[in-house]
Amino acid sequence: MNTLNEQLNISSMKDLRIKVFETIHSTQAYLLNDMNWDIVISHRQTNGLCRNEGEVWFDGEGNLHTSMLFKNCSLEVCRVFSLIVGLGLHNGVLEVYKGSESFCRESLSLKWPNDLIYQNAKCGGVIINNIINGKIADCVVGIGVNLCNNPVLQGCEYVASNLLQASGIKAEPEDLGLSVYRNIQALLAKIEDLGLTYLTEWYN
Repeated sequence: MNTLNEQLNISSMKDLRIKVFETIHSTQAYLLNDMNWDIVISHRQTNGLCRNEGEVWFDGEGNLHTSMLFKNCSLEVCRVFSLIVGLGLHNGVLEVYKGSESFCRESLSLKWPNDLIYQNAKCGGVIINNIINGKIADCVVGIGVNLCNNPVLQGCEYVASNLLQASGIKAEPEDLGLSVYRNIQALLAKIEDLGLTYLTEWYN
């Protein structure tokens, strides 16, 4: 595995422990095995984990393949973490693609429990592993987003798409990964301050 850490400009998030690979088998498996990192990103992965057992996430080169660790979450927060991650992913995509004139913000949505949808086409997905220890949990979040290419889905409710096609912008995996992480952390801070009603009000 060829690490690209030295090439990253992450001065604005210098306290984060970030590992970036050119190719990896699975960011989720790597982080579950070595929880000394906040974010693991790869430009390509060969055996990405999916929510449905036996499936493998599309490994398109240049897409976002990332896993993130959120430690010491309350069990109350842990139970709704998929909602938090979904909203953080949604907000992160809007943040990165805000400069695109062709990207329609209103066409970006979430489908329960883990799909990112743009104009009725799937362009991303989420998988979460919660490691519970008493009254707290460490949440390991895996996210895949089709930034520049996508698979042809067979027998699915949705077709697949990618955000380059939607926006005309080729975003870097690191940019979207860090944006999503920042947005999830911001949501966790708001929930700590305002309670879970903040989250439920947004989804309602």
